[in-house]
Amino acid sequence: MALVQNVDEHLQRQAAVKEMLAGVKAAKQLQGALRTAIGIETVRHTGKMMRTRAAAKKDKTTGQLDRITIASPAYSFKLNYGFEGVKSNGVSMSLKPTNHLHTAIEQTNIINALATEIGNIRADEVIASINF
Repeated sequence: MALVQNVDEHLQRQAAVKEMLAGVKAAKQLQGALRTAIGIETVRHTGKMMRTRAAAKKDKTTGQLDRITIASPAYSFKLNYGFEGVKSNGVSMSLKPTNHLHTAIEQTNIINALATEIGNIRADEVIASINF
């Protein structure tokens, strides 16, 4: 019985590692697409804005892929969603949204690709754990 548990745990760890690798691959694709979209949408490129990062994060208990996070300066998100209001110096300002985040996600098609890859990994895990 202990051997079966060890094999199951090993298979779960292998599946979790495969999921993280798929997440890292998707995050790198998204990061490249984001930097390209920022370069297209903006006239002036700053070093901080072009350092936008995307990273895959895992669940602490299961080790499976939990999310892909995007780290960027606050003004990158203001550029994406738009801004209408008074700046800290008292000047009214209105920026139209550029939607570069949505554009990058749509161009890379990472949601469908990641869902397919994780679905295949978990399907293999389920098939391997079935005892006939």
